[in-house]
Amino acid sequence: MDLNQYIRMSISIGNLLVDRSPIQLPIACESSMPFSHPPRSNSPEPMQLVAQPLSRRLSDNRGYVRTCASIVECNHLLTCCPIRPPQRGDHNPSTSARVSTSTFLNITKRQFGIPALLSANGVTQFVEGLVDSGAAGNLIDEQLAQQLRFKLIPVNPPFRINALDRQPLRTGLVTESITLQIGLLHSEVILLLVLSSPKEPLILGHPWLSLHNPSISWRQGELLSWSLACFKNCFSLPCRATSIERSESAIPTHIPPVYAQFLSVFSKKKASILPPHRPEDCAIDLLPASSPPKGRIYPLSIPENEAMDTYIEEALNMGFIRPSTSPAVSSFFFVKKKDGSLHPCIDYRPLNDFTMKNHFPLPLIQAALEQAGKDTIFSKLDLHSAYNLVRIRSGNEWKTAFITARDHYEYLVMPYGLTNAPAVFQSFMN
Repeated sequence: MDLNQYIRMSISIGNLLVDRSPIQLPIACESSMPFSHPPRSNSPEPMQLVAQPLSRRLSDNRGYVRTCASIVECNHLLTCCPIRPPQRGDHNPSTSARVSTSTFLNITKRQFGIPALLSANGVTQFVEGLVDSGAAGNLIDEQLAQQLRFKLIPVNPPFRINALDRQPLRTGLVTESITLQIGLLHSEVILLLVLSSPKEPLILGHPWLSLHNPSISWRQGELLSWSLACFKNCFSLPCRATSIERSESAIPTHIPPVYAQFLSVFSKKKASILPPHRPEDCAIDLLPASSPPKGRIYPLSIPENEAMDTYIEEALNMGFIRPSTSPAVSSFFFVKKKDGSLHPCIDYRPLNDFTMKNHFPLPLIQAALEQAGKDTIFSKLDLHSAYNLVRIRSGNEWKTAFITARDHYEYLVMPYGLTNAPAVFQSFMN
């Protein structure tokens, strides 16, 4: 498009604007300072698209008062022009009222809170934590901290925190290292600033969000997922992991005599043999028109290859896996644990995407804590090999196949990482 076409298009747009905006001339406008138009010039202004002379600003009022620069003849100030688009900073009471009303209508009373478990020195308390990205720190109510008998450490000099109205809020105390647990697996050690906040006993601010970087749906008010760093550092159980525990023939000698008749169930050796088929076997039902997963072989370091050989030999000897000719392929790799040891993992995510979900109800942590809140004596069951005590349903073993640089294998027992494993195991426990 050349210059002449630009000029014609601009003139057409200007004419449309004039036709759509009714103009009443003259319009009287008051100004706080005297103003008069200088003599008109017969020559048009440079770069004006219509050949109509425009008034210039008075030199003594330059920068303070501007005349109207519309494409029609005007005898009023620019701020009083009836066809001038609204500018930032203009005050229109009716517009302000409409905007304010609309804004208030969009205000929601719903805040984003997540259930959390605070524990220190044997004291545990369930609280509702407020997630606030505008808070400059992680805070706990002073009354709650004293009620839970958390050790409070003075800070010198005290922290200075400003409220929303810029009023200073001083806090000179910080809690000892306490454990903050969110959900079933996410756990961390945290220090909390002590502040008087009875309405919000726990506030997780910007430092907490920056550290964990969770994925949050603000519309639904839900924490969707944790960052990769949390999976490595904050989760008490590894994800998508399959482990084989070493068998021990000796029964621990510290078992109380009252359990003498149940000594056989404490044997790790019996937990390390292939279990029988049961009605609770893990079924892997695929969605219609789904294809087997196609994983790849990950390169392993020398220590990882040695750990893989040990893992494969133990699993073969216990009968937990067998060589496979399955068309399904899931990837095998290692994740380093906190103690430096290697943990074998199998990526079953492609398989899980095509698996029909088992909706057996899982226990709610919050409900369990409320039911056990007043109890003082508890029993804990920790099963040897856990998921490996459940068999894969006959005919479904090929779907668990994984590949290594050594060979292709499939599971006879339920591995970790399957989407239905928690539901199947809960059904088995019930």
